[in-house]
Amino acid sequence: MKDKIIAGLSLACDFKGLLFRRITSPIRSAKIINFGLDLKNIFEQDKDTANMLCQALDLIVQFRRENPEEYQEIFDIINEILDTHDEKRDSIHQNLKSLKDIF
Repeated sequence: MKDKIIAGLSLACDFKGLLFRRITSPIRSAKIINFGLDLKNIFEQDKDTANMLCQALDLIVQFRRENPEEYQEIFDIINEILDTHDEKRDSIHQNLKSLKDIF
């Protein structure tokens, strides 16, 4: 259990910039999280691929129109995650393997 706590803290440290920005802008974070959950629900509910993709694209276009700053922030988040992963690949993989048993 001690190793899992250390692995979790290490991952939090690796992504601390990303985490602190999420904490300091809760409204923006909530909008992005809700958007992600809405997309997830679309992909889980519908079995018709064409309909599912159309609904997802409509949701993305609507989100972009209503929340242009948050839409751009999504790409910034993805870039930061990828950059951090490239810099600390081995550490992140090891910590994720240690945490795998929890979830």
